[in-house]
Amino acid sequence: MKKSEKATSSSQKKATAASRTKRTVTPKLKITKRNTSSEVISFPHAFPASDQVLNHRNEQTLSPSERSITIRDAKQKRVMLLCEMDKAWEPSTEVHFRHCLRMLFKEIITMKIDDNLLESLSLYQPDVLLMIGNKPTLPFPKDVLPWKGLKAVLWLNDVHEPLSLSTDIPCESSMWDLVITQNSEHIATYQSHLSSQIIYLPFGADPDLFSPATVPLHLQSDLILLGDYTDRLVPYLDIIRTQIQHGRILALGENWDEVPGVEAWQQTSEHELAQLFNGADMIVSWRKDQCHRFTIAACGGFLIAEEHMDLHRYMSPGDDCISFQNPGDLGAHLAHYKAHPEEKRRIASGALTRSMYNYSFFHLMMDFTNDILTSALEERRSSFV
Repeated sequence: MKKSEKATSSSQKKATAASRTKRTVTPKLKITKRNTSSEVISFPHAFPASDQVLNHRNEQTLSPSERSITIRDAKQKRVMLLCEMDKAWEPSTEVHFRHCLRMLFKEIITMKIDDNLLESLSLYQPDVLLMIGNKPTLPFPKDVLPWKGLKAVLWLNDVHEPLSLSTDIPCESSMWDLVITQNSEHIATYQSHLSSQIIYLPFGADPDLFSPATVPLHLQSDLILLGDYTDRLVPYLDIIRTQIQHGRILALGENWDEVPGVEAWQQTSEHELAQLFNGADMIVSWRKDQCHRFTIAACGGFLIAEEHMDLHRYMSPGDDCISFQNPGDLGAHLAHYKAHPEEKRRIASGALTRSMYNYSFFHLMMDFTNDILTSALEERRSSFV
């Protein structure tokens, strides 16, 4: 074929071929510069009216009495931690204290009370001295320290009984700026003897000890009763016996040995307590402290608790527990949730979820940090009045 014929054939193919549609190319999006987290969550304290202009205040130009304070300020503070806990405490609990504090403060210095404490305080000069446990005496008076910026905090493990003020806490109570109790009913007792600021804040549940688990048969029960037995509980037990006629009822507390139809149980360890909570179908509590409610929730247990002012501080009856005020209430709850296990599972699941996202060990440490900063802010403002 000649070159002219090839050119003619090629032009004919182009003419007869279907016309192609032109592809549309989506333009690339321009990547904008990402803001830092501080810029993203930094908002004015109040939104002005439409005819006003935002006037952001510079914290550096404000007087100390006017400056606001946030939990981020904790990252500028150093904490010396003294854990003087009894043998009943598990080592993992102290580990969680250190871990959570490290996430909230600039530096954590862990010491023992006998490890040349005064020399260590003078060397490191922490902003906060935190003593956890029931050994509230220091081997020296606070006024011997070479600097005045130290805030001394005592966080007591006084869930059941307050410390004996005559022997455990000396009259020179000014060594502690802040004393934290785990039982709100102890506040009045401490305030009548101590010059320190007294606040209420319970420990969180240790997630290494209290979590959902399968337990052996001998630790399973239909109902667990929490609290010390007194004559006040007689009408409650009459109701319980009618609702749990052939079930296994365990009781944790004092004076249960002679109560018929109830198996008194002496707990030997925190691990065993977690197994009992996991093995119980329902738990009824007359105890007033918050700590045991946290541990039950962390195990995914179903709790029916006697109404108390501290119950609503962290928990929400109907969502993560059930509350009762009299024997009639308790009997109605037992009958209802025996007949409706799906509702019981919903509340137990809600307790487990909230134990991780509302009142976990870390959330309680955030409350502690906020209390420290709030106390420091009040002191700072009072010095400028």
